[in-house]
Amino acid sequence: MAEAKERCYKIILMGDESTERARLFKYMANLAPDKRKETRDSWTATFTVSDITVEVRVSDTPSKVVSPKSYYFSADGAILVYDTTDLETLNNLQHWLKMLRWARGKMQPVCALWGNKGSGWNSVEEANVTGFQDRNEEKVRLLAKVDVSNDDGHIMEQFNELLKEIHFTHTKSYPSLRQNTGIDTGSVVHLDDYSNESKTGKSGCSC
Repeated sequence: MAEAKERCYKIILMGDESTERARLFKYMANLAPDKRKETRDSWTATFTVSDITVEVRVSDTPSKVVSPKSYYFSADGAILVYDTTDLETLNNLQHWLKMLRWARGKMQPVCALWGNKGSGWNSVEEANVTGFQDRNEEKVRLLAKVDVSNDDGHIMEQFNELLKEIHFTHTKSYPSLRQNTGIDTGSVVHLDDYSNESKTGKSGCSC
């Protein structure tokens, strides 16, 4: 049974609009359990992590952020989205990470790297992703990319693993999930096959 005490975490989606990030955001909203609030740019749902009930607010980062310092600082984690068929979208994630680091200072954000299959021509190779990780490993807690199949369950499974890592980071009462289980919480998400697409700890989350 989950404890009554709740935490609130904020997770933001970041990446070029051409990655169909907004479509992924809406699809995740359809899959979220116990969703209690939804707007055009955010949704809030209840999750259970290690017997703790947590409220999670997921926001799709707009092209123009009002009060960017507070917006990025309040994020406990981020999903960095790139198009697996467009290398430029992966390289452009450096800009998004720069914004996170600027806002959070020495507080390293926990990020997952998700590839979304698009229709570009300049495919992203494994070496490109590895290079991106190597360049940023000392600046951000960037969780590794792994390939997953196209069914719905994998999206929320990967989301839940990111949430666990965020929770463990905040509570500091658990060892790193990556070090002890080898779980990689990034993923390649293929949206083209979807048929059902829909129309705070110490964070600044206002779930």
